[in-house]
Amino acid sequence: MIPAHSPDKPYVLSAASDNLLIIHPDTLVSATLIAESFSCVRKAIINSRYKSSQESNKALIYGAITHQIFQKGLQNAPVSDENLHVWIKNAIANNIEQLYAVGSTVESAQDDLLRATKAFPAWYDTYMGAKPKVSACCSHRYNAN
Repeated sequence: MIPAHSPDKPYVLSAASDNLLIIHPDTLVSATLIAESFSCVRKAIINSRYKSSQESNKALIYGAITHQIFQKGLQNAPVSDENLHVWIKNAIANNIEQLYAVGSTVESAQDDLLRATKAFPAWYDTYMGAKPKVSACCSHRYNAN
């Protein structure tokens, strides 16, 4: 390990042959995951929430659909529960073959996606808008020292 060259930089570089950049030693992220996140930084987070060793295909499909719905909300603020229901219905219709392939029905997919996206309207309301909101303040839980 090669420590950062100044105390104000909390990262550590490993040997060049390891191809690692360690920012928070308690959070491990693969290089592949980082490379895949360039198109959308939220993708890694959404995929990690649906990670499952038993149902990886189902998890991937639901993660991709959830991402599509989240993206739709970012493009169409303000977001209401009614809009969310319409976007879920459209996403299911657009991905019905994949859902059937993993054994999901329209009803089960709708229930699962409603459960997975129920916090989206509140998130959009908190973090999106013309002016920053007091409730949108994020705290940094890692100490740089």
